[in-house]
Amino acid sequence: MTIDVDSYRKRWREGICLDPQKDIPQNFLDELETYSGLPREEASRLFYNGTEEYAKEWREKYQNDPNARIKFYDESFTHIFFVMHNSALNTELSSPLLYVYAADWAKRMGVRSYLDYGSGTGSGAMFFARQGIATTLADISSRMLSFTRWRFERRGLQANYLDLKQDSLPENAFDMITSFHVLQHVEDPVATMRQLRNALKPGGILLVNGALRKDRERPMQPDHRGALTRRKFRSVGLQTLWPPIYDMRELSNTTPQAYRRIERPAIVNAAIGFFDTCVTAPALRRSLYLMTHPT
Repeated sequence: MTIDVDSYRKRWREGICLDPQKDIPQNFLDELETYSGLPREEASRLFYNGTEEYAKEWREKYQNDPNARIKFYDESFTHIFFVMHNSALNTELSSPLLYVYAADWAKRMGVRSYLDYGSGTGSGAMFFARQGIATTLADISSRMLSFTRWRFERRGLQANYLDLKQDSLPENAFDMITSFHVLQHVEDPVATMRQLRNALKPGGILLVNGALRKDRERPMQPDHRGALTRRKFRSVGLQTLWPPIYDMRELSNTTPQAYRRIERPAIVNAAIGFFDTCVTAPALRRSLYLMTHPT
C-alpha cells in the first residue's frame, strides 16, 4: 500500500488548527500564550527551544533524585511546550501522522471506545473524539491533563481523563489503544504493554512506537535496549500485525508497532517469549507471519 504522506500532513494540520489562516506553530503558540499567560516572546522561546529547555529543567531540578522521574513528568512546565513543538510537524516524518492513520483504522473497524495512553497535549486524540468515539486520555502528568482538558473544551470535544498516578486502567474496556512516544519513558515497558493488552477488549488493537534507547537530548529517558525489549511484547498476549506496520513506517520513522489482543495460555506466551528473544531474528518472524497470514 502506498501512503500519500502529503495528504496525511494536510489532514493533521486541518484537524488540530483553530485558525485555518495560520500554520500549526502559530496556532499552537496562540494556545500556549493564552493558557500560560506568558508574553508571546517567552512562549515562543520555550516552544522553539522545547527540547533544550526540557532537558535543562531535568538536569537542574530532578536529575540527582533517583526517584524523581514521575515527579518530573507530573510537574514539568516545559514539558507542555516540548510536546506541542513535537506535534507541530514541520518537515520530518514523525508520530502525529500515526494518529490520523489510527483514526482511519478505528472508523473502518467501527471502534466505539478508545484510549490514548500517555496522551500528552491531546492533539492526536482529537481525531477520535471528533468521530464520536468514546475517548479516554491517560497521563501521569496532572499539569498536562489540565492543559488537554482546556484544549478539548475550547473545541467542544468530550473525553474522559485518567491521572495515572492515582487511576488504574480498566480491563477489557477499549477497542483501540494508542501509546506513542511513551514506552521509552516508563520504568518497565513490558509490564506497561501487559497493562495495555489487558485494557483492550479481546481482539482489540494496540499501536505503539518509540526507540527504547537512551537519548542524549532527553536525559530523563532510561535505556531499555531497543529491539531486545520490543521482542518481548508479543509474549504478553499480543499478535503482531505486519501489514499495518509497513503502512505506518511510511508515515513515521519512530519504530511504529501494531498488535492485536489474543487469548493464549500462559505457557504458550512463555514459549513465544523464548522464541522471539532467543531463537529467531525479526526478519525471519516477519517471513513466518506472511507465510501463515496471506493477504
